[in-house]
Amino acid sequence: MKINRLARSGSALLAMSLAATMTFTTGCASSEGKTPETAAPVATTVSATVAAETKETSATETTSATTGVGYDSGVSLQLYEDFMKGNTTATYHVGTDHASYLTMPASLADGTKLTLTDLQDQIIKSCDMSLTMTETMTTNTIDCGMDGMEEYLITIPFEGPEIFTLFVVLKNVDGELQICYTTDQWSRNEVIIDKNGVITTSGSGGAAIHITTYAYLDAEGEYHFHYGVEENYAPISLFAYINDDFTEISFDDLAMDCIMVLTYWFEENTATPKYVYSYRTVDEALNDISEPTDYTDSNPVFKKFLEYGITPLSMEEMDQLIADHGKEIQYPAE
Repeated sequence: MKINRLARSGSALLAMSLAATMTFTTGCASSEGKTPETAAPVATTVSATVAAETKETSATETTSATTGVGYDSGVSLQLYEDFMKGNTTATYHVGTDHASYLTMPASLADGTKLTLTDLQDQIIKSCDMSLTMTETMTTNTIDCGMDGMEEYLITIPFEGPEIFTLFVVLKNVDGELQICYTTDQWSRNEVIIDKNGVITTSGSGGAAIHITTYAYLDAEGEYHFHYGVEENYAPISLFAYINDDFTEISFDDLAMDCIMVLTYWFEENTATPKYVYSYRTVDEALNDISEPTDYTDSNPVFKKFLEYGITPLSMEEMDQLIADHGKEIQYPAE
């Protein structure tokens, strides 16, 4: 089994922007009968915490999950249930922790074997907030890579200033459980892990800012980041990464009421982050009503980006860039 050794996930934009989601109204033209569109194509997903086969377990007992069709499903299921009962361990690997708050201690050695209780204790020990366990956890089988060899998804809620939930994906590798991936969810950040291992996180940075990331776990349990996007509706300004630093681009002199500025990234935690910028004209329901002329030198927003040495991409060019990167990393098809 290959284990991704990258540092914890997240981006500078995510750290700068996450805040409570709010509703807002627009002053843009109406587009009757249309369904609001998102910044980029998204595969239909089902929250692992509400999927039909999800099981709820107390902190002291577990119930059987649905057995998969893979040839090792019975053996794997027994291992997963033994872990929930505290009868076996799972091995932690540095680089599999993608949480923001419910992180593993930096001092925890690669290859450390943890029981479920050990895992919970390590999270409580590492967190800056005061956390306590809640009674109910959920478990669910998923099939990363859709190879018939099922993985095990556990959600573990902790109570602190609010409810924080740890997501843990386990995989049976040669009869031993490995921790493939962990992340966390709270009121300002939703996590969805689909049946095929696709991971979508979605958070808000205020009334007009929304951040979404897309990634997946392959059949080996390896994590692959696809891309992230920050949607900024009618911004007064934008902090763009220029010449190895963030520079504020002011839109004060432009009419931005119907403009959605989009910032994309295709890597996580790099020393020199690379961002790609786009924008679109939207109606009051935030539907894209951009025209080809919106991405020429005659457009004030386009010209503003050019003043700072940035050539923004059209939405068509952006969609193609996303599709090409998806093929490169073998992102699961919709």
